[in-house]
Amino acid sequence: MSEPTSLRNNRWWENYAVRYLVPTLTGMMFLRWLQMTTRGFFLPMLPAAGDLTVPHIFQKLGTPELLVWAGGGFAFAYLASLPILVFHATRSLEATGLSKPLGSSPSAIIKWLVVATIGLVLAKHFYNGWPGLAFIALFIVGIFSLMQCRRLRASTLGRLRAVDYARAIARNRASSNDTSPRLWIEEYVTSYRHLREHGNAAFILLLQAVLCTLVYICLTTFPGYENWTWDTSREGQWVAYAVCFLLLVLWVAPSVKVHQLSPQLEAHLATGSRLTHPEAPVAPSPPPRITDQLVKQPATEPSAPKASNTRLLLRTLKTVSQYSPWLLPLAFCPPILLLWFHLQNLHYPVLLMSAISSSAGLGALLLLGGLVWLLWVLSLACPSLLVAMSASLYQPGKVPARLVYAWILVCVCAAGWSFTAIQLTETLP
Repeated sequence: MSEPTSLRNNRWWENYAVRYLVPTLTGMMFLRWLQMTTRGFFLPMLPAAGDLTVPHIFQKLGTPELLVWAGGGFAFAYLASLPILVFHATRSLEATGLSKPLGSSPSAIIKWLVVATIGLVLAKHFYNGWPGLAFIALFIVGIFSLMQCRRLRASTLGRLRAVDYARAIARNRASSNDTSPRLWIEEYVTSYRHLREHGNAAFILLLQAVLCTLVYICLTTFPGYENWTWDTSREGQWVAYAVCFLLLVLWVAPSVKVHQLSPQLEAHLATGSRLTHPEAPVAPSPPPRITDQLVKQPATEPSAPKASNTRLLLRTLKTVSQYSPWLLPLAFCPPILLLWFHLQNLHYPVLLMSAISSSAGLGALLLLGGLVWLLWVLSLACPSLLVAMSASLYQPGKVPARLVYAWILVCVCAAGWSFTAIQLTETLP
């Protein structure tokens, strides 16, 4: 979708600066606050910025440390802003005449999230030390993710509304480049783009505050968190770490599903859907006649051609890319089980930090990377290929949703079986 050339070429930096500069700086401050308050969790992950007892949040930072902090702030800002991606991908629901699930507008969802977070902060003030607050924070993020998934589902039900919305935007923007100059469109685009970018910066700041608060509550509700470190195993420590990790996974999960929207938009081109040429004038089409419908509609459903080995491989790889977001939870099971079995002698964070801080640990870092790659192959690639081979038996775009639900059930059963096996191993003499 093209936009005015002069604005795109001359002022592209302004949009990125407004969108990412301020959230990066605020992300650095949020991470520094988490490092000072949660003690053992974030302390070894980020460079030391002076003594934690002094009031200055940043002190004696060199260029390498400042770059690490800036990268961490940018990563935190990007992680916090992922729900905006879902709202942007489903913005067709806010168009005139389109129905959407009750209470699923972006403003209603964000209001609910902010109110729930404020209530959780008040509950921590009055019931500090109660471990159930961490699970309440996890429940809040789960509901937040479920609301985003409802929007994604509503935008893809029946006729793909996102396709109609994308076509309308493409036609309107392309009409600004026809033979009749319409200079006012450039000013109009500039006005709404500035509003959008400044609004995105403020939106990211709000989501950063909410995510930072929820992570803080997850890590500080268990007693004795001040003495936690990565190389110790205390009561409730790894439960808090696991809840925090699961909270981040739930926060990111709806935005991963947006990946499936892009192949659906592309499929309308691949299936021969007629698009209006950008340079052709757009005119309302007359209502179709019954005779035209009878002529255009095929008598029978076209049968799928027999897939050759090459086509089967391509469909397998494409299905892996489409359904890989649902397999991500299983990919995290082996590392979590590995950490669980080595609670008494856990030195992986120390090994990783030494490898990052000096070149002497480069071999250890490569060894650790090879181990992670092997775990990924065993836990993600092989099951993905099995699911893809099953999905390749269907026509393109006809893969039933029950296949995804069945695979999620298998993942949940596997996780439950693994947890039960660990508990039985610990209780047996």
